[in-house]
Amino acid sequence: MIRPGQTSGVEREIAANAASNRHDFLVALEHAMKRQAADTRAREAAQRPAEGEDAGLGGLRVVNPVQ
Repeated sequence: MIRPGQTSGVEREIAANAASNRHDFLVALEHAMKRQAADTRAREAAQRPAEGEDAGLGGLRVVNPVQ
């Protein structure tokens, strides 16, 4: 299993050269890094509405029409 956080201190190319299949390692590493970034963005997006004043409205306001 590849853990992108563990490879941060090691150069990608050095790790890829040490792998038995360089191309497969780089593809798997890139996929894992993208998944980690997507998970981070999803967590941040889930927390964002709870922090705002108008949670759930997305910045829109409901006003009564002028009669």
